[in-house]
Amino acid sequence: MRPTFFTVPNIITLFRIFLAPIIVVLLISPLRVSAFVTVAVFLIAAGSDWLDGRIARRYNQITALGTLLDPIADKILVMGALISLVSLRKVPAWIVVALVARDIAVSGIRQMGAVKGDVIPSSRLAKCKTAMEMGAVVLAILSIDVQWIDPAVFPNLKVSLLALLLALLLTLWSAGSYLSRLLANAQTKGTDDQHPPAAAR
Repeated sequence: MRPTFFTVPNIITLFRIFLAPIIVVLLISPLRVSAFVTVAVFLIAAGSDWLDGRIARRYNQITALGTLLDPIADKILVMGALISLVSLRKVPAWIVVALVARDIAVSGIRQMGAVKGDVIPSSRLAKCKTAMEMGAVVLAILSIDVQWIDPAVFPNLKVSLLALLLALLLTLWSAGSYLSRLLANAQTKGTDDQHPPAAAR
């Protein structure tokens, strides 16, 4: 029997992790690589996120490992690209620091939930945040070669920066929802412990 690790969705997720450092190299390499090539690789990696989820749901190949790896692969892909864009002065460093801090905080919240037996899946807000980040990354990369692709909507506020600011708002909102769920579940569990079922008394 094939181990559950070697499911098609898990292999696709690992492929996304494999592509992340390649994108970083394409961005910061001293060799001149077309921004369109880098974006093509990034879009393949981003598209694999949709593909592995669809296959996992359709063929009932959702595994605990896949649930763990999928958001990690997204974070490695997006944060690797954003940090590289900071070095190219295409993205403000403070936004990336805030996004990384949020991801660390949420990982801690989800870990605390897992320890207490409450597995907290990624929320829709978190998925929207990741989509906003990916869109901002695509615009920022393309603007390396074609400036008009990432126009300014206000002075010193480009479309990619606006997308990142919206992602940051979603980031704070989703982090709050994770924390709220953890506290609510902890309170419910505490109440159940104080009032066990009659059969258990």
